[in-house]
Amino acid sequence: MAPYALLTELSEKLYIIKGGCGAASVVKMVNQLLAGVHIASAAEAMAFGARLGLNTRTLFDVITSSRGTSW
Repeated sequence: MAPYALLTELSEKLYIIKGGCGAASVVKMVNQLLAGVHIASAAEAMAFGARLGLNTRTLFDVITSSRGTSW
């Protein structure tokens, strides 16, 4: 059995991070930083739309069904 066979079966995507103990945690920190920035940017964009008088429910629906969403 290959060393990562079970993990490959259990995961949609499996990344092997080289660099020793803690390397994957550094990758996760970078990912979390990007997620936080995207959340803050989304909040700013929604506030901007509200300030311009847009219906925020409609704005949210448009953004989440288009490429404006980062997820």
